Amino acid sequence: QADVIWEKAIYGGTTYGQNALIIIDDINGDAFQGVIVGTAWDDRSIAAFSGKTGEQIWKHDTHEYGDGGWVYQVDARFDYNNDGVKDILAATGDDTNGTGPKRIYCLDALNGEPIWECYTGGPNFAVVGIEDMNGDDIPDALAGASNSAESEGKVYCIDGNDGSIEWTYNPAGSSVWAAEQLKDINGDEIPDVALGDFSGHIYYLDATNGNMLKN
Repeated sequence: QADVIWEKAIYGGTTYGQNALIIIDDINGDAFQGVIVGTAWDDRSIAAFSGKTGEQIWKHDTHEYGDGGWVYQVDARFDYNNDGVKDILAATGDDTNGTGPKRIYCLDALNGEPIWECYTGGPNFAVVGIEDMNGDDIPDALAGASNSAESEGKVYCIDGNDGSIEWTYNPAGSSVWAAEQLKDINGDEIPDVALGDFSGHIYYLDATNGNMLKN
């Protein structure tokens, strides 16, 4: 039986799934990797913990918007504010009153403060960082989402500089729960992207404009 190094209770909440738990590079100077957790149910936050002790380093509570929103995925692939530390993306949903966050957060990994926020108007179920697709030498982001009624799937490519939406794609399914970056598949030397929706389809899109390459 393995020894427990540390454990941390999430009062009033839990993680929605594996995508809401990631390991990141050292962010508090203890020479150990950290842990980022996105929570659902009542807690509805993004929090950073020391991988050495389990001590909370910071917490960003989504109750700043209405009753907050479940956090479905967190990601830490790229540095968005050029401080040498990979930052945190988080996909958040809505509350029962339509006043929740409904946005993609890009948070400074050192303190949890927003670098930018991208409001989409509906729940966001997936987000990943992607390599620069618009030529400004700043990494960008790809989000899977739905409209406010959760009847139309949405994909958003987000400018990593300011959080503005570069392009939107509408797949067949009612929501998009999976997003990922591919290698370049159309020969323009920019890595392309893939997504999966609730209709059971996988789509391959040109990262620069959202045009479908394959499905």
